[in-house]
Amino acid sequence: MGMKGVSPIAVLALLVVGLLGIAAMAAYIQLAAVPTVVEYEGEFDDVYLATKGPFYSDFSEQVDANISNDVLTATYRTLVALNATANSAVNSRDYVLALAIDIDGAVKNMEISGKLGNGVASTGDPANDMVIKSVQLWTHEDNPRLVADLTKYIEDQIEIDAETGVLEKDTYVLEIVFHSKVISPDFTTGDDLMKLELELDTDGDVDTAQITIESA
Repeated sequence: MGMKGVSPIAVLALLVVGLLGIAAMAAYIQLAAVPTVVEYEGEFDDVYLATKGPFYSDFSEQVDANISNDVLTATYRTLVALNATANSAVNSRDYVLALAIDIDGAVKNMEISGKLGNGVASTGDPANDMVIKSVQLWTHEDNPRLVADLTKYIEDQIEIDAETGVLEKDTYVLEIVFHSKVISPDFTTGDDLMKLELELDTDGDVDTAQITIESA
């Protein structure tokens, strides 16, 4: 069938509709090809001892979490003094620290670093008398989910330098298990076991947390 009997206006209308359809399809393809931009703007909101589900700690909160100059700081102290002369039960046992870390938005990565003996100690010798047994990151809930087992990043049993990868907005539990050898010499109250630092890869402001872990 030819175009005989079809008015020029109708032909023009068909051409316009066809061109509009092609343009719309091209625009759709172009939009579909644009990758979704993920914004990483999360930051530290709080740190405290985890209590949900199976989590517990052999530490108490000595100094509550505080944010100043975009750095979150907190201090945690063992429940018992690391004094083997007064209490030999402090030897050859685990000390669990379960830190609930509240991150208020998505972050590209969280770096975790710390070393036994990198703090201030007047008599204690954490690098020789303690080891880091395990480091794991969990969700903070009654039935926690393991996010990352970071134990393989422990170096020489005294240092952790690990990265988590992308983390969504949530409260996570960083569970660190220390194990004592024979404590000698005894620790003085307030002697540091470790200075732990957490660093977020984010455009958010509060991207650093400095945690002091010390002896009672």
